[in-house]
Amino acid sequence: VNKKIGDLDLAAQIGVDIIAIRRVKKWIIDPKDDEVIRENDVLIARGAPMGIEKLRAMAEGREVVIEE
Repeated sequence: VNKKIGDLDLAAQIGVDIIAIRRVKKWIIDPKDDEVIRENDVLIARGAPMGIEKLRAMAEGREVVIEE
């Protein structure tokens, strides 16, 4: 929350891309790297199941191990 999509580097870190954001009654399709993730945003993502699970854990505030 309150971080830019580009700063998270999700594609490189966990193999996941944010393809849309649902914010209140508005859709943001193909959000740019400078889009800030806000509290209560619903993220639509694509990627491998393991990456999606890591994204879910991050969103829930659980610790996530990033393998290098």
